[in-house]
Parts: sequence; structure tokens; C-alpha cells
Amino acid sequence: MKKIILLVFSLFVCKQQKAQFHAVLVEGDYAPVSEKFAIEDQNKKHKDPPHTCFDASRTLWHATWTQFDEYKSKQKKDLSVIYYSRSDEGKTWTPPKQLNKITGDCSDGDSTVKGPMPCIGIGGEVYVTWAGPKGLAFQCSRDSGKTWLKEEKIISPMKGGWASKVDDIKTNGLPYIVCDQSKGEFRGRIYICWSDEKNGEKNKDVFLVYSDDKGEHWTEPILVSYRPNHKDQFKPCMKVDSLTGYVYILYFDKQNYFTGKETDIYLAFSKNGGLKFDYFKINEHSFLFNSNYMELDENNGIKVHWVQVDGSKRFGLYEVLVNDSAMNAYYLKDAAEEMEVERTFKFADKINVEYKLKHPANVTAVITKPLEPGFEKIVLKEKHVFDGKNNLVIDMKSAGLKKGNYVLTLYYNGRNTFVWITEE
Repeated sequence: MKKIILLVFSLFVCKQQKAQFHAVLVEGDYAPVSEKFAIEDQNKKHKDPPHTCFDASRTLWHATWTQFDEYKSKQKKDLSVIYYSRSDEGKTWTPPKQLNKITGDCSDGDSTVKGPMPCIGIGGEVYVTWAGPKGLAFQCSRDSGKTWLKEEKIISPMKGGWASKVDDIKTNGLPYIVCDQSKGEFRGRIYICWSDEKNGEKNKDVFLVYSDDKGEHWTEPILVSYRPNHKDQFKPCMKVDSLTGYVYILYFDKQNYFTGKETDIYLAFSKNGGLKFDYFKINEHSFLFNSNYMELDENNGIKVHWVQVDGSKRFGLYEVLVNDSAMNAYYLKDAAEEMEVERTFKFADKINVEYKLKHPANVTAVITKPLEPGFEKIVLKEKHVFDGKNNLVIDMKSAGLKKGNYVLTLYYNGRNTFVWITEE
């Protein structure tokens, strides 16, 4: 009996998870304020708030930011550039140094250089990434910010650019960079994550690359947030646990909703250096995306912070602690709520899908094609069904679906389950 229980549990933990953690409301009517650092700079051009990191071993602050000749200008002569400065404990700052050779325009869009973020390497190196007209850029200083590469490296294109919209609200897929400072197997590995539209304009995904040689070479992009129903996953942030080296990537996710503007927050968690992830839905209740603030923090475990608009239209700052006990409870809760259904069906003129629900639900069933984000065929819409066994007969011929490979996604109770329909 114990072996059976362990086998069933192992099957549960291999699936992408969708249950909830317990979120704590930390503060109401909250709007995050960007930290401002008194970087000594005489010019008065528009500057984005800086991203900063602190090298505790050398008591050095490092700051990077975008500067605009004329913010929102459409003139070709006006440029956006990436600047860097460092400070000994924040007392005085070095004169700003330009890091990029490939400049951008000032439109604050895809052709603008944007979002420079620094992190510290295990030997005091300073690594910086940003997004620009050529894609994902990387710069490096091997001597704590004194000297830099002659020009930035372009790691990967960002299809569709870094600026995007979700539910008609401006958002972004700007990159996030961290270096593994742990004593673990991947110590010194540099990770960069971002989101873009490689798989379709309305099918944004989160990607990850890493380097084990201080940025000389990088992996091909690893798809972190794959879901075959072609919904948006976007605007990630990332943390590497300083003790274990485990990788945590947090992002907004619309996978559980066929229509509407509801959004969830998911956490992707990897123990093996970003090659395999487990997934956790963090928020207890869906909310409307409004370009929300979101971050990861390390404090007696990994903490997730985010801002969402509640029913009263008030901003609330929420917090969730992610640790082993919380994740184990998540697995058990998810197993108790998951739909029971066969995962693969052979194509036929009529396909009989039997499924079992733990709770009553309004079910929507949609057929998509794995490699065509724009293809959708609704075969059931908001039908109220009861808990227990249910049956869905799909008339593929009447639906105009020729023999081929498809995905059937069933949406219910703020979650989704998918099955494959195979040609052979």
C-alpha cells in the first residue's frame, strides 16, 4: 500500500500544479515607490529609476539606468543609452559610464534600450542585461565595475520586442538577471529570464538562458512556461536561493481563462539549474491585470510579493512564503481538485471524453492546434456540470476538424486540464 501511495504522489508532483497558497494581505491601498539613489550627475536629461545591487564583500553599490535625450521624442537625433555608476556604501558615486554601443530611440518602446539590471558574480564581477532594438543584451565587468567589455553581447532576439500589451494594458517582458552565489552544483551560473512573442502575439511565454563561463557563451532559450492552450505568460522576475541554488521564476499567467481579463501569478521552481521546473499557482483569487508590481525576496525561505486590485478597487500588497511544507500542502490540495480524465485520445469522427470532477463547475472545452496559436474551436461553452462522472462527445467532422493532432483544453473552476488528440 505504501508503494502505491508513493507512486500516486510521484505522478501528482510531475504535473503542472494549480492549487493555491495562503496569501497574506500585508497592506491596503498600496503603491510601490521606486528607490532613488543620489547618483552624482550634472546633466538633467530624463532618466529611468535605476536598478541596483550591492556587493557585500566589497561594500560596493552598483547602479544601471536608461537615459533619454528627450523622453518620448520621435526625432532620430534623440537617443536612449545605458549608464552605469558605482558607489562605496552609497556615499559618493563614480561619473556615469555608458555601457552600450547599440543605442535606441526615445519612444520608450521596442526600439528603445530599456530595463538595465545588474547582478554580482561570485568573484565580484558585475553582470548587466537589458532589452533593446537588437534583442537581449549583456555587458560584463570582471573588476567590480572599473572596466567593461568594448561592446555588449546580443544573446537572443526578442520577437515582438520588450514592450507589449495584455488586456489593452501596457506591460513588458524586460529581462531579469541573477547569479548563483550558493555552494551548490551550479555556483557561479548566470541566469537571464524574460518574456516575448516567439510563439505568437497573444501567446507570450517566459524564457530562460544561462551561462557557466561568466557570459562568454549562453544556452539556447529554454521555454519555461509552456502550455498548449496558447495563453499569455509574461513579465517575469527571478531569484536564486543563496543556500541551495534553486531557481525561482515568478510571472503573470492567463492559462486558466479562455475569455475575460482574469490573471493569476505562477511560480516556476527548478532544483537542477533551470532544466526542469515544477509550477505553483500563488494567488488564491484571480484578479484583473493592471501592470502590477511583483517581486521575489529571500527571507527564511522565498517570499512572493505582489500588488493586486481587490473587489473594492483598492490596491492590496500580498505576501506568500514558499517553503517545503507549503509546497507539499500545495501538491496534496491540487491532487484533490484535479479533473480525472484520460490524457490521450486517438482522432476519430466522434470522440467520447469521459471526465470526473470533484466539485460542480461551469466547463468550457476548446480545441487548439499545438503549433498554431491563432487556431481555436469551441466545442463546449460554460456548461454547468455536477461533480462526479461526466461525458463530452466531440463531433470532429461536424466541427470541420480534419484528421490531425490537436489539444483539447477543459476550463473549470479557475483552472484548466488538457488532453492530446493524436493523428495516430
